[in-house]
Amino acid sequence: SRLIKKGLLSSAESNRIILESSTMIDFDSRFNPGIGSSARRVACLKILEMYQTFFNTDEEPTILAFIGDANIQAIRSIETTGFIKIGKIKYETDSIEEDNVYKLNWNRLRLFLRKNPSERDSFEAPGL
Repeated sequence: SRLIKKGLLSSAESNRIILESSTMIDFDSRFNPGIGSSARRVACLKILEMYQTFFNTDEEPTILAFIGDANIQAIRSIETTGFIKIGKIKYETDSIEEDNVYKLNWNRLRLFLRKNPSERDSFEAPGL
């Protein structure tokens, strides 16, 4: 895969299912600050629960996000969710510019949930 060739993922990760986080929220976020990050966290937790149940494993899935430099709000949201930037790559091979590649760091997500128990208690997934 292009992500492995560029050094953004290990070959061990390529043997697992890799999921992509993509969000479009149709509302004025000025009136609901943080709702996108919260929705993404809940989605990631639900994915973790389904992944571990379906594959009967304690392993965590790899979740990636691709975001352009100009999308500051999405970058802030994805980082608040627990994603870390791992590099840049063209989303499509014929794209003009490279996008930032973010990967969910499950430990950062867990740390956030420990610091924010009200959000953690609204959705409890295995291992969190």
